[in-house]
Amino acid sequence: MSLEDAKAYFQCMGCSGFHMFREDEELYRQYEALRISKDLEETWRLDSISKYLDLFELLACKENKLWTIHSNLVDLILTSRSTQYLRRLSDATRHAACRGSKFDCLLMAEAIVGDQSTPMDRKGIARIEAITGQP
Repeated sequence: MSLEDAKAYFQCMGCSGFHMFREDEELYRQYEALRISKDLEETWRLDSISKYLDLFELLACKENKLWTIHSNLVDLILTSRSTQYLRRLSDATRHAACRGSKFDCLLMAEAIVGDQSTPMDRKGIARIEAITGQP
């Protein structure tokens, strides 16, 4: 596996070691053998976030499966060590909320405020923004 293959695999699996391992243990072992640093993974994660945001902003004008892209974005941003994309996601979400289906809007709102059904559920973008001081 080349470094470029590793990047594609990492991004294809949602930048998640859990998903990489679950879907294909052998590929995951090849990936692990490269000993890719957490910093490089973070760079790849930020690249994925940027691409998903571009796509989300484009599709927000077209009522087109916004929830799927939004959900991926939220997961990537909440697992990232960077807060640089919070404002852009917040702005894009506001723009999309009045264009998507009611169901999409409900799911996007839940991602913003967080799913509090169990203590281990993600806390939502609003909580992360409050903690980091990023409005």
